[in-house]
Amino acid sequence: MTQNLKKKTDLATREQHLDAYQPLSGMVVPRFAGISTFMRLPHLAPAQAPGEIDIAITRALSPERSKNRQSRVLLRDPLVAVLPQSRKLKSKKIRLADLANERFILFHRKGAPVVFDTIVGACRSHGFSPRVENEPNSMQTILSLVEAEEGVAIVPASTSSLRSNGVQFVRLVPNNLYLDLIAMWPLGEPSAVLRTFLDFLSANADAIRTKAELALSSIARIKS
Repeated sequence: MTQNLKKKTDLATREQHLDAYQPLSGMVVPRFAGISTFMRLPHLAPAQAPGEIDIAITRALSPERSKNRQSRVLLRDPLVAVLPQSRKLKSKKIRLADLANERFILFHRKGAPVVFDTIVGACRSHGFSPRVENEPNSMQTILSLVEAEEGVAIVPASTSSLRSNGVQFVRLVPNNLYLDLIAMWPLGEPSAVLRTFLDFLSANADAIRTKAELALSSIARIKS
């Protein structure tokens, strides 16, 4: 009984992480018979369930976490600022340097060091070190804290697909900050089914990127 409960809990957890990447999941990962794909948040390891997952769709990982795996970039997800809806802005763009005096809420570094370091590094390159007040392990919690005016955040644009009525997503200037979304699978000769899936990704790479960018622009209402 305990084992069945654990299986149900694991399944529910995976489905929750899959939801976090909507609408990207429907664009990037088709239903492929015979292959186990896993859309995941940054703090989960692709090899968390050895032998069960053929390929993971994830953010870029550190060299240590990427060891013994190969990967391919699917699309580049722009970073955007998240501010409370109550904040009055003159435009839908904001300079990163203009956030220097703000309190920051960032996804916790232990779970996603590449994400955290990319954001902190971008801030430092614009003349300031962010004052990190909170490091939640959930993007939804980040949005809730921003809505409560506990600080501002910098997140991938795809985060705008989560419930976020009390916040606004604002394009950063300069518009050259991205986090890659990648496909990652174990080193070695892929199975015939996995090879077919990888061929599908290659053949549809441009369509995947175009469709994802259009959908994210529409959901986040971010204009160049």
